[in-house]
Amino acid sequence: MVSEPSPKPVEVRSDSRTLDTLASHAGTSDYHIEMDEVRRRASEIEGHGYFPGGESEALERLRRKVVGMPDYVNKFSKPDTFSTNENQNPLEPTTTGLSPYISTGCLSVRLVWNEVVRANLHSEHTKPPQSLLGQLMFREMFYLLSRSVENWDDDIDNSNCKRIEWGSYDEVLMTAWESGMTGYPYIDAMMRQLDTTGWMHHLGRHAVSCFLTRGQLWQNWKHGRDVFERKLIDSDWALNNGNWLWLAGVAPFSMPYYRVYNPCPDARSSLNVETRDAAFIRHWVPELSTFPSRYIFEPHLAPIEIQRSSKCIIGEDYPEPIVDRNEARKRNMALFKESLESLS
Repeated sequence: MVSEPSPKPVEVRSDSRTLDTLASHAGTSDYHIEMDEVRRRASEIEGHGYFPGGESEALERLRRKVVGMPDYVNKFSKPDTFSTNENQNPLEPTTTGLSPYISTGCLSVRLVWNEVVRANLHSEHTKPPQSLLGQLMFREMFYLLSRSVENWDDDIDNSNCKRIEWGSYDEVLMTAWESGMTGYPYIDAMMRQLDTTGWMHHLGRHAVSCFLTRGQLWQNWKHGRDVFERKLIDSDWALNNGNWLWLAGVAPFSMPYYRVYNPCPDARSSLNVETRDAAFIRHWVPELSTFPSRYIFEPHLAPIEIQRSSKCIIGEDYPEPIVDRNEARKRNMALFKESLESLS
């Protein structure tokens, strides 16, 4: 547990371009949180990071999450970790949270490897790719690919990228996605967490990437890649491009393009979401903080009486879904298939 108080989430990004874009496409009564309040909250958080920099902080987190927890290390299985962080602290990862320190050079990846091996030596333990060593192997795989595949960061003349005919850049869709105002609370919570802390669980990254590209919004993966590059404190050129290629469904190592994450997950979702208390959603999307858990992932389906008693009218205090997720998915699957057929 972290004793410091959690920083308040920012409802939208604080730069003037994003705020002006949102304002130009919404009436003054659309959001009950005024833009001045958004800017005030953003200024409070500026400079206050959940992952303080430096080698000392890196070694302390390594001690807390790896060296001092051999059972956690030996039982670690990345796909089983919760994307919605620790229930008692919506900022603390259920993973090690070491990626910001590895990517910035505050922590040697060899030191992490050796400490994991030390924990594994005399005990049963999980195996790659799910294990911690497996996660480090993924890092090396993307490093090797990024140095052997020409145009690794592009969708043109890249042997690891299928040329899908994505939609034209849509500023309204991109702004809603980036600022966490899509009307899908799980997606919005993840994007607001990214904006505030610079970090997001890997399954959250899966969900928001899929949502932006083949899932719902049909935007080019490079637009999302650029947002992540700018905001992630663990941003890494090789890994960021590799993950976006993977999750957009365009790489040889991608999952089948028709396997789309549901942006309204339930307790059975492979996104591993805590749904009983929904503390993660309540923290990052405070507009919905008094919503019943039954409706909090799809608040637009809540009866108007529930919305009134929760003091959050959908379409006024929190946006309606920016697209119909089922119709968009059906359309996008047809477009993806059409693009693939044109390549053959």
